[in-house]
Amino acid sequence: MVAQSSTDFFKILFERNLSGTQTSLSNEVADILNRTRKQCEAFAICFGDPRNLRERDFQDSMAHLFSLPKCDILASLSVGIDFFLSSKQSSVFLEFLYYCFSHHEVFLELVELSPNFLKFLWERVEPIGQDDEHVSLAILNLLVPVLLEQIPESQKKDILANFRQPGLPAGVENEGNTCFLGGCLQILSHVSEFSQNLIDISGTVGESIAQKNQFMHSLCDLLSMMKWSIRTSVSPKSFMNTLAGIEKSREFANFRQHDASEFLMHVLNVFDDSDEVLKNCVRDAFGGTMSCKVQCAACQSISSGADERFLDISLSFKETGNKNKRSLQNMVNQHLEPEILSENDGNAYYCEKCLQHTNAKVLRAITTPPKVLLLTLKRFFWNMELSKRLKICDPVVIEKTLNLPVLDAQNQTYHVNAFISHIGNSAQYGHYVAYSSYAADQWVKMNDREISKGLSWNDVISQINNGTNTGYVVVLRRSDTLKNYRNNVNKTPNSIPLKVLRDNLRYFLNYMQSHPSSNKFPSR
Repeated sequence: MVAQSSTDFFKILFERNLSGTQTSLSNEVADILNRTRKQCEAFAICFGDPRNLRERDFQDSMAHLFSLPKCDILASLSVGIDFFLSSKQSSVFLEFLYYCFSHHEVFLELVELSPNFLKFLWERVEPIGQDDEHVSLAILNLLVPVLLEQIPESQKKDILANFRQPGLPAGVENEGNTCFLGGCLQILSHVSEFSQNLIDISGTVGESIAQKNQFMHSLCDLLSMMKWSIRTSVSPKSFMNTLAGIEKSREFANFRQHDASEFLMHVLNVFDDSDEVLKNCVRDAFGGTMSCKVQCAACQSISSGADERFLDISLSFKETGNKNKRSLQNMVNQHLEPEILSENDGNAYYCEKCLQHTNAKVLRAITTPPKVLLLTLKRFFWNMELSKRLKICDPVVIEKTLNLPVLDAQNQTYHVNAFISHIGNSAQYGHYVAYSSYAADQWVKMNDREISKGLSWNDVISQINNGTNTGYVVVLRRSDTLKNYRNNVNKTPNSIPLKVLRDNLRYFLNYMQSHPSSNKFPSR
């Protein structure tokens, strides 16, 4: 009686929704409600068109539904879900899933009420989830926590090892000499001002034959997977295939050794040379300006000119009294010291005021400090005598903070936030590893697919100043951006790209099917 009457009620409500009328209850509906008791009213309103419901109505109705006797709840759930699924109203079913997700204790109670409830959901959600982004997200968020709570403690550690740990990035598979790419991608993903803005932009720009859009969409797909995939590691193959199809980028897709800094700057320059939207995405995160003027030694005149934009600063290893005392702060200070141009060295300056070549000095000064400062230590150089590139393995003392002199303003304080290190004594080969900080003195090591957490600052410094394991790219964050960064570093966005959701769902379902002993879901 309950099932038949509930079905009649849902049909009437469904037909009225289709005709565009309000969901007010007619006498006919009221009669049915009287026959099927209060739980039908609550559940029917819950499963009405969500666009015609106020949030409070929905929550009040659900609260009433779950206050009823357990047998009545399950009876109404069974009839209501079956009816609307048969009517292909997945958005209605979604509304219920969202309620369960926001009231997780309700969902757990349902699981406890009926051992068949998980099986019931399992049999119904998979076909919907393949085509509906929001349902996919709801399914994933609902089923994964419930599943994990049912796993025996003795099995939990082994099973969790197959899923990315919350708060940590996914690793990047090494497809053969692609560690340079993986390290750079980890850095770009870590700088949320760039990666999240780029992902948001890609969602508003349609697919295009324009190469910059191909590059952007492919990179965003990979960054999105790194941020929100439940996999422990992701493959960069698709992105590399995109690089291979773009003339200016294909040299990085030949599965040979490449310089991590060169690739990092290639990616940033692709967008910096693009339209204003993409250009601003890069410059907002990494962009700074530097004044570079020349002062004539004869007449003391100073050349005029616009400030130069920069996305990174390359620091040379200049001679010091004790190479073991060389520090990152000193290397920055030396870079900004006046550079002498001398006739004796063959690089005299032509002064337009003196109308002759004279000695001079180049005056450099930061005029706009970037939010994120990229410093590349120029460890690789060309040896003319040997006709090959060599590596400088000298250690560099790196403190947690760095003071950046700014022209006509107070010095800016920067906090070291990430590294790319190079392992090996040769410039021709080696291995790149990335490190990043997700909280105060909490560091993560990203070595291809392997992600290691729990490192301290001292742990990281000891690793990147260890013989041929040397720091190469240093990422620093301006102090006034640090708080906002830490508040948002692990924040889930309002929407996750559909490709990631679908891959998450496939991965989760495949794992469940291949490990039937670790869950209560039936294998297909």
